[in-house]
Amino acid sequence: MAEEDAELSPAQEDRAEAQELLARSKVALENGAYRASVELADKAVALVKPLTALHGDIQLWRVTAYQAFGDGGKAIQICTDLRRHPDPGIRKQAEQLQYILEAPRLDTPEEWKVKIPDLAELEGEAKPQQWSRGGRSQTKEPEPEPWIPEPPDPEKVNLQDEPFVWVAIGVAVVVFVGLVWLA
Repeated sequence: MAEEDAELSPAQEDRAEAQELLARSKVALENGAYRASVELADKAVALVKPLTALHGDIQLWRVTAYQAFGDGGKAIQICTDLRRHPDPGIRKQAEQLQYILEAPRLDTPEEWKVKIPDLAELEGEAKPQQWSRGGRSQTKEPEPEPWIPEPPDPEKVNLQDEPFVWVAIGVAVVVFVGLVWLA
């Protein structure tokens, strides 16, 4: 393995390092580390020759990273630059991404939004939560007793046979006999 590294030219080493940085940038983005993803992609793009296919791929990834990071202006600027890239595939992707990024934002109607109530306010007491480094609450609250429904009053329960039950049993028997006869 050391012999293979010794045989690589500086350009090949830069290309390999750029590919490694791009892979790490993708992992960072998938884990929600948007700033780290942008920084890794910026380092990767600086290592490769401009106007190559790898350079275009890294630039397209930078568009995604900047958009996730919240810098849509920078993402659109990169797309604009990529629309002059020599690779037609890169140009087309940049054009499509720019079209999406520049699309107007649509308002979501209130009835489509789910409102989640604050359960602390329902209790009438708003207790501030203190969290430890492990993510667990330091204030221990007593566990509420489980809710057990009251048994129904036997006098109010209808114990007479329902005609629907007999109809359902009859249909089931007819279907079963029909399946046996067809088999």
